[in-house]
Amino acid sequence: MKIRECFELDPPKNTNKYNDFVNYIDTSSVNDGVLSNVQYLESDYPSRANKMVKSDDIIYSTVRPLLRHYYYYDDCISHAIVSTGFCVMRNKNTKVLNTIFAYYFLRSSEVITYLNNVAENSQATFPTFSKKDLGKIDLPDFNYEKQCRIAIILSAYDKLIEKNNRKIAILQAQAQELYKEWFVRFRFPGHKTAKFENGLPSGWKICKLGDYANILMGQSPESCYYNSNNEGLPFHQGVGSYGEWYLQDDIYSTEGKRIAEPNSIIFSVRAPVGRLNITINRIILGRGVAGINAKDNHNGFLFWQLKTTYAQEDLIGNGSIFASVTKDELFNQKLVIPNDSLLCTYDSTAYQIERQIRLLYLINKSLTQQRDLLLPRLMSGKLEV
Repeated sequence: MKIRECFELDPPKNTNKYNDFVNYIDTSSVNDGVLSNVQYLESDYPSRANKMVKSDDIIYSTVRPLLRHYYYYDDCISHAIVSTGFCVMRNKNTKVLNTIFAYYFLRSSEVITYLNNVAENSQATFPTFSKKDLGKIDLPDFNYEKQCRIAIILSAYDKLIEKNNRKIAILQAQAQELYKEWFVRFRFPGHKTAKFENGLPSGWKICKLGDYANILMGQSPESCYYNSNNEGLPFHQGVGSYGEWYLQDDIYSTEGKRIAEPNSIIFSVRAPVGRLNITINRIILGRGVAGINAKDNHNGFLFWQLKTTYAQEDLIGNGSIFASVTKDELFNQKLVIPNDSLLCTYDSTAYQIERQIRLLYLINKSLTQQRDLLLPRLMSGKLEV
């Protein structure tokens, strides 16, 4: 069976009909089956927010297949509208084809490679394939019962990953809420008896980021040194490889002089300016990012102050087309530093939370690798179920 025989591809009369609000899912909102950064909009909907989705739909980005912007929609949010950059796939007969089985097949490296080759040969501005190209793909010839068994096996991994992601989100919220409670609302331990001077508790101070932390601006090595074979060190030059919490190491370089050590804060200095991440390993810093480390080693406190300050991206920086920030601008950003006791207490708490997040992240990484090893074997029929 071909995809076009089993799915309606961009069903007709499926445009946005909501007048009160929408939850808009852009292509950047999904990454390898994970949904994040959904935009709640009450008015001024972008023209791309025009495709309705229903439970059991698959949304599949038709631009740059290697970025893996696809998602199985199970009615997780109301009034969902997706970008016109997606092809909406709606199962014609759920008694013949298991949608989740088809979704996992479309995630396989074989399909991604095929679609990428088609996209690279397109005449569009960006590598793009059409819904006709998608419709030509043949599905594995498995009976319905086998499809369901495969779907159950693979989705079990994703359910564990999703559960861990929810735990990570809770831990992130705990660290940020504690920061705001202590350092924004000033309801820190002992606040009732604290004295204030010039709007700050006694013993607190305002300083420049460059005085409190070491800042290393990135400098991209020549492209001839890049590779995807794990040779050299991971190379990062922008938010494209940021992931949800830690950097995703996709490109490596055998040359690079600007290196960030493990546990460094990574700050995006090009649009979107201010997006933050953390390094697990040593990395080469490209031109679009900077590595930041507190001189007193309190990176936990520093990370959450920056995260709170730059919750809205592109607050700083200039640029005729895209926002960017210079080293001097970054150096001169103001920080509020509490007394040593409070700083150490919060940093210790943030450190413990980050370690829990890191453990869950590494577990998810292992689960993802196991699932991706199983996927081609199940789809090829080499592994019986």
